[in-house]
Amino acid sequence: MTWWQQLLISLSGTAIGGVLVALVAVRTAYHRFTREKWWEHRLQVYTQLMSSFHNVKRQCEVKLRIVIDNEKYGDPYLEDLAKAADVGRREIRRCGDLGGFALSFPAVVVLREFENEAEVSRHLPERQQWERLHFVAARALRDLHAPALADLGITDRKKDLKQALIGWRPWSSPGPTGATTTKE
Repeated sequence: MTWWQQLLISLSGTAIGGVLVALVAVRTAYHRFTREKWWEHRLQVYTQLMSSFHNVKRQCEVKLRIVIDNEKYGDPYLEDLAKAADVGRREIRRCGDLGGFALSFPAVVVLREFENEAEVSRHLPERQQWERLHFVAARALRDLHAPALADLGITDRKKDLKQALIGWRPWSSPGPTGATTTKE
């Protein structure tokens, strides 16, 4: 075999290897990009849901103040509050209808329970209706946190803080060279 044949074989092997490495890199980058986009989408859905539950809960609080304490609010404020709560209820129903497409199963269960309880509360007298809906919205908001954190892969912050503080000693301070010295 002549030197140019060996060179040609060597270069073709390098080129084929380079193409294979490039294909693997592109495929890996594409999968990472897709995974990150889905994560961002789920984050947006969970954020919107929590905002929706907050708006429903806030409307209930104001309505209860009106019914129980006879507090007065301006019509524009009440209209804006009602609009935000209605948009929130529609968003909650929409996400419940989408099911497990963007949400975890436990989150869908929370949404369905809220929808069922909200429907039951519609048949109660006004004060009981607002009290029940407030309770149900607050419970749903609380119960949605754990599935959202788990679905997004966010660990429990309290647990992380506790683990971070385990190694922390208030009596130690960094020395002049950055080394830790203990005061006794």
